[in-house]
Amino acid sequence: MLEAKGLRPEVVDLNRVYYSWAQDPKRNTTDFCGYASEYFAGLDFDLLGFSTVCSSYPLTLRIAGEVKRTHPESIIVLGGPQVSVVDVSTLRAFPFVDVVVRGEAEQTLPDLVDALTAGHSIASLPGITFRKDGVRGGGTGEIVRNPNAPLVQDLDALPFPAFHLFPDVASARHFPLELGRGCPFSCTFCSTNDFFGAPSG
Repeated sequence: MLEAKGLRPEVVDLNRVYYSWAQDPKRNTTDFCGYASEYFAGLDFDLLGFSTVCSSYPLTLRIAGEVKRTHPESIIVLGGPQVSVVDVSTLRAFPFVDVVVRGEAEQTLPDLVDALTAGHSIASLPGITFRKDGVRGGGTGEIVRNPNAPLVQDLDALPFPAFHLFPDVASARHFPLELGRGCPFSCTFCSTNDFFGAPSG
């Protein structure tokens, strides 16, 4: 979706960064978060988005905090199922997180990037949680939780996933895919309903 707008996103596979750290003879002198921070320090970006799941959420937050420390002018955006259900509490607890994109992001994220690039207000953008004093506000402003974005009704209208952005995908022996989207059930212990929307009927 970002490429369709003429943007040039870059995908960082933190699994690969972890494997590099695990094989680095100097790994005993720094933990993985520090190593990942050094990796990001060598990149040039204005906005960095982290996908979140519950099993790695504490690690994701630590890395995001380190990145914000070394790139204070960058915008840190979190998305994915974990932060979609703890968006307000995350912004309260972690001032380095600037914006949370809740639920499906195919339309919300490009709209957010457009608004930030043009210097427009994000106050009416559906599907985001942010601070009233704006991004890069230092984490002190009132938290605003905009209404949910509409669900994607026609999945076939979406472009094919940008697998070509993953490092060395052409030479990969296998590539894991998640081939489902949403769920027909309403389990209270699962974030799927919050992320994709509860089933109707």
